[in-house]
Amino acid sequence: MTPHHALTRSRRLTATAACALLVGAVGVVVAPAASAETVTFADAVGEPGLRPEGDIARFRVSLDADELTLTYWTVADATAVFRDPGRTSMYVDIKTDRDEDREFVVHLPQGEDYWTLFDNQLLAQTCAGPLSITSPTVSFTVPAACLRDPSQVRIATILSWSGGQDLAPGHPLQRWTSVVSAGPDTTSATAVRQSVHRFWSPTYDNAHFYTVDDTEAWNVKATDWLWRHEGVAFTALQASGDTCETGTPVHRFWSPGFRSHFYTQSATEKNHIVANDRNWQYEGVAYCAYPEPAPGSTPLYRFWSPGFGKHFFTASQTEADHIRANDRNWVYEGVAYHVLP
Repeated sequence: MTPHHALTRSRRLTATAACALLVGAVGVVVAPAASAETVTFADAVGEPGLRPEGDIARFRVSLDADELTLTYWTVADATAVFRDPGRTSMYVDIKTDRDEDREFVVHLPQGEDYWTLFDNQLLAQTCAGPLSITSPTVSFTVPAACLRDPSQVRIATILSWSGGQDLAPGHPLQRWTSVVSAGPDTTSATAVRQSVHRFWSPTYDNAHFYTVDDTEAWNVKATDWLWRHEGVAFTALQASGDTCETGTPVHRFWSPGFRSHFYTQSATEKNHIVANDRNWQYEGVAYCAYPEPAPGSTPLYRFWSPGFGKHFFTASQTEADHIRANDRNWVYEGVAYHVLP
């Protein structure tokens, strides 16, 4: 990370005022008004050696034509963490659709509450502003002009303090969030998004495995050489136990005999399998998705292979079309449900 130096109150106010001058100097044009998108992302909790007051549980990204607002929730009261003089820093890397990386740091020297933005192309600090701490949340807003008025952003965060370090997203398989656009909203602001990791096993007759559990995904990649991580397949919505705030539950099954998982949103299909097919063990609700098309969603295509005895799911129209046209091992069964890219 690029080092930053603390600002006094007077210097902070000067930097904030200077930001407008700098933005004008580099030729940034304020974008026309647009609707905002607000997305809440889950983050892993309970990492070894990390105390709960500095453990990010989820974070929200809201982008419109005027500003980018970030809000972070910690497991426990974060007030002490963000008032740890000289020892707490939050680094937030921002990628925009303008093919630029923007990095700004929330720095609290001597208990002062503000953020500064460092432009890695200008190699200079360009903007600054206030930070809000209302336990267990920490939030701040960056003018869109400071980021050259992006219409899309992706976020990566590091919270570093005397009690540990947390990354959000906090998983070795995924550094960045999915894209957040400057509107319109596609989901409820409180619906938490989760990345769905996809694995493939040639050993298990072309089995594919999908999981939203970051720990499970990392354990499979790190310890089971029979599975190959193919990346993030799509984005789903987080379930609360067996219920969904947005969308409806997707049920997960495991078959020791077929060495395969199966996923269905159909309650009828799920109940039939539980009652009649002992080949499959019900593992519960995996995540939430849309039964019908929703703004910003994409179809999840479902295939079945009688030869392999496996199901396969893809959110890629290109991949689905290729399989249907060229691979007779797979029978197209239609759209399973709708997910987010």
